[in-house]
Amino acid sequence: MTGAFAIARRMGSANVKDYGVGDGPAAHLLRLIRDAGEDHPTVSELYAKASEDPSVGVRSRRHMKGMLSWMRRQQRVQTRNPPPEKPGKDKNWVFQLTEKGQAHIGKIEAAMGR
Repeated sequence: MTGAFAIARRMGSANVKDYGVGDGPAAHLLRLIRDAGEDHPTVSELYAKASEDPSVGVRSRRHMKGMLSWMRRQQRVQTRNPPPEKPGKDKNWVFQLTEKGQAHIGKIEAAMGR
């Protein structure tokens, strides 16, 4: 496996030095939250978008919620109460990026050359 990384590094792959961090499911979720803009997504909306595209890498709803919880502990996303037009049960939260999350996704995009 080490040989594959060495070959890819010599070929100038922008993502090898970051071990695929820009292509992982957490990075894709950050991009989905960022791209939603002011229409902050709920867990259901995020999972619907993530399950549409298999390249996102989310294996299940539980996997996605675990990653969102981890990103919340890392202060990359924060939860808020949903607006009245997004009905749901008592635990219906919406997600938005924090400044730390914005900076992190900016670093990922810069490392990937996007």
